[in-house]
Amino acid sequence: MALMDKQIDVWQPTMVAKMQAQIEELDIECLVLNQVGQHQQQGIAELYPQHFYLNDGITRIYQDNLGYQLSVQLPDTWQTVFSTIYLKAQAHYGQVILCRTNLVKLWHRQLAPQIKLVVAETQTYVIAIISTPSVHKIKAQHLLEVHDLLRAQIKPVILCVPHQVASGLPSPHWQGGLDKKFHQGRLCELEAYFDFGLVFDTQRTWDVLGDKTQRAILPDF
Repeated sequence: MALMDKQIDVWQPTMVAKMQAQIEELDIECLVLNQVGQHQQQGIAELYPQHFYLNDGITRIYQDNLGYQLSVQLPDTWQTVFSTIYLKAQAHYGQVILCRTNLVKLWHRQLAPQIKLVVAETQTYVIAIISTPSVHKIKAQHLLEVHDLLRAQIKPVILCVPHQVASGLPSPHWQGGLDKKFHQGRLCELEAYFDFGLVFDTQRTWDVLGDKTQRAILPDF
């Protein structure tokens, strides 16, 4: 699994191809992209059967979306989920989930204005993300609602939460989290938590393009 905040505004085709090759080389099963920007003037992206987007009234996919650019480079067996978090005058910002296994179900729940839970169920596991443009708006009751919504899942659940509020998750049900050193470097805002008694083996930094211009976290388990 990999967690990545997009740190480069414009991705050239050679950069996308290099990242795609790294995903295959590292045998990454699931990739969560956070803070992905895209622009209306780049035009609506052509969607394929392996593309899914949240039916929330605001999510759109444009051609310069990094997740979209990656998805058309990866084999058709990869499934891609797009979700918009907030809008600006000419740009949309959101999150993308890319996973190797087939998507069974996609749903979301609006927890409060500008706070939603996105849930993608695959054949073998469930991945969920708490999405918001304003982390400080996430309150304890929102985390409890997320817990109640997800604890009925039969499959193992991976929950991605902004690290600023992750301490409010009910424990010991949710296990995981990244070392504080990763927070301080601000490599990724999201942390991965698990409901199946997971203990991380290691946590690695991934230099996506071979240097420090774009970095990600690889929680190995």
